[in-house]
Amino acid sequence: DDQVIVDSETGREELARAIDHPTGNVHVIPIAIDHGMFRPATDTANRDEKAPSPYILSVGTIAQHKNLVRALHAFERLAVSHLTLRWKIAGLRGWGWREFQRALDRSPARHRVDVLGVVSDLDLVSYYRGAQALLFPSLVEGFGIPVAEALACGTPVAASNIPAVREIAGDAFVPFDPLDIESIADATERAAYDPDGREPRREAGMERVSRLTWPRVAERH
Repeated sequence: DDQVIVDSETGREELARAIDHPTGNVHVIPIAIDHGMFRPATDTANRDEKAPSPYILSVGTIAQHKNLVRALHAFERLAVSHLTLRWKIAGLRGWGWREFQRALDRSPARHRVDVLGVVSDLDLVSYYRGAQALLFPSLVEGFGIPVAEALACGTPVAASNIPAVREIAGDAFVPFDPLDIESIADATERAAYDPDGREPRREAGMERVSRLTWPRVAERH
């Protein structure tokens, strides 16, 4: 029988619902990340030199399932209490761009949102390292590479409480209900500014994703 490889238990469950295939022939091998690149900064600087203002970062295609309109409304709440905070979004303008653009044009926080488009891996690492937190509000994911990359860089993560994220991050992130704007805002503020939880989650996150290496992926294949 054919053997099928998926990158998460979430993917295996979705596949089982979609097609009739022997479950014993479906194997989970998570995606890896480049730990030589995605790692904490070697100095003690807290912020990206190109971005002196504190910022929240989101990474991924601007698509409807990425839930960025609700995230925008959550950021508007944060912007009221954190007067210099910005939100940077790195990724393609996909099939949710027009909807997001309309919401952004109407937003009172629109001048504090930076839509970066696609950035190089080198710049992306810099953005991760400089961010107060990664905001990952997706409604559904098969894996969630930005979560793994952020954790590897030592960046606090606030993310949707969905199976794929829990599978990657365990307890090393601040979860929220992606359908609840107040929940998104509260979790993001906690991830970005909670002095007691940041360092334990940071250490737990780096340990959690340290096993996501390409040699291990190759061996398991």
